[in-house]
Amino acid sequence: MWSPVAARGDVRKWRLHACGCARTNFPPRAAKKWLAFLDLAERYADGEITAEEFTREQAPFHRGRRPRLTGVSGDFDLALRDSENLATAWRDLVIAANRSYEPGDHQYDLVLPRFQVLTDLIGPDPLPEFDPAWRTSTVVALARGMYESRDFGPMPILADALQDAGCDSPAVLEHCRNREQLHVRGCWVVDLVLGRPQGPPAKKKRSRRRRTT
Repeated sequence: MWSPVAARGDVRKWRLHACGCARTNFPPRAAKKWLAFLDLAERYADGEITAEEFTREQAPFHRGRRPRLTGVSGDFDLALRDSENLATAWRDLVIAANRSYEPGDHQYDLVLPRFQVLTDLIGPDPLPEFDPAWRTSTVVALARGMYESRDFGPMPILADALQDAGCDSPAVLEHCRNREQLHVRGCWVVDLVLGRPQGPPAKKKRSRRRRTT
């Protein structure tokens, strides 16, 4: 039996979750332009383009057909329309309800890959402490190369490099070496190496202005 992990409400992670699920289930014969769209959506999730640029550049994709595959259309809707209402509803319905799934459940095969992606994005709670000294040039180069290429095959090599740098965190090393684990952009270990945010942005405190008479 397995249960979903608790999400931290990070909008970036939810956007990357939609993209990661779509990539995982991407039909081999689907038009390559949809991969180009996922590139665009990931750039937006990472703050590389503004909301206005995203809206302008995604317009042509609204006129095309989405890949037809069970479970993928919703992910493209989420990424394409940037519907955070959908993300919130999905989180509250499935995760906050702490629902469990077992092999044999009719939704098991559909939902399992989604939680594998989610586990890769969110990680354990709480996340292990990450020593900045572990960010050697080799470690950072490996993590950045995987993030940019979306090829996470070298994750076990990253574990070796982290260990050589002094990393003794079982959670970090096991995540990198687990060959059953799916990895996508937003992987919590790669994010830690690259210093990317691991939770929702801190709320800005409102400054109280004194009224003048």
